[in-house]
Amino acid sequence: MPSPCIDIESTFESIASLFHNLRPRERNLMRKNFTCTKYSKGEYIFRDGDTPAGLVCLAKGKVKVFKEGVGGRDQIVRMAKPVGFIGYRALFADEHHIQNAQALEDCVVGVIEGCGWLSVAL
Repeated sequence: MPSPCIDIESTFESIASLFHNLRPRERNLMRKNFTCTKYSKGEYIFRDGDTPAGLVCLAKGKVKVFKEGVGGRDQIVRMAKPVGFIGYRALFADEHHIQNAQALEDCVVGVIEGCGWLSVAL
């Protein structure tokens, strides 16, 4: 079971660095909608069919994004490393995830929920 992130502020800062053009008001809005979770090796961050929780960003660790193929074999779509986004296609298309994301090692993942604020920032 994933656990809450202890060092949420440094995790937020590493992810917020990707949004260097945000105004202070927009950055504060992003921080209010930010959560941080630790995943252990082998845990799923999201699964095929899940509804996106928000904009998911890998802050630490490695993640494989994959689809289950014929005969139950995994077909790796891509490997994600920090600081990178995963699962955003489903979020922006307003659809369910069509892939799985699993931690290959202990990971820290930040989620920016309710991305309606993003349209204000863009």
